[in-house]
Amino acid sequence: MNDWKEQLKAAYEVIRNRQKAIKPDTNSKLDNVKNFKGRAGYNDVGLPITAKTIKNKNKNKSLYAARAAAKYNAAGSQLRNINEKRKADAIAKYKIPDAMTPDQNLFSQSSQVPRSLLNYPGIQTNYFHCESNVKKIYNYYDPIKADDGSIEIIPSKSHDEQKFKNKIEESIYRLSNKK
Repeated sequence: MNDWKEQLKAAYEVIRNRQKAIKPDTNSKLDNVKNFKGRAGYNDVGLPITAKTIKNKNKNKSLYAARAAAKYNAAGSQLRNINEKRKADAIAKYKIPDAMTPDQNLFSQSSQVPRSLLNYPGIQTNYFHCESNVKKIYNYYDPIKADDGSIEIIPSKSHDEQKFKNKIEESIYRLSNKK
């Protein structure tokens, strides 16, 4: 009876060795490289440098996001409980009808909104009401004067005498202006 068990064990070892030979080697020479914190497969900045560590990092990210979403969507979640309490308080305070969904605008459909909501006395400031329709005009220049027939003459700067520090500046000025 031991004979066939020994043969089965030998056959299994042969098949296992073939499978190992067929399987590509996924190990990298950088798998054993460690950064200054001692993490294998990461460089000193903290970025993964091997395919194996990149795969593990992506897996960890997706698992973390899934756990966070599951934690928020759980029935007894603290954050969800807080949000539901705030929503219930807002509905009670403003007496929002149950037929309205969150994506509907409260003030665009005045036929569905009760009058008590539109003329709510608690709102003191109105940012959309303009006191006057006259637009203020600010002039940062002299207003146009009435034409009385007089002509204003502005003296030309070319008649002003130039003051120079030295003869070199004076000669450069005269050459550039051809005087």
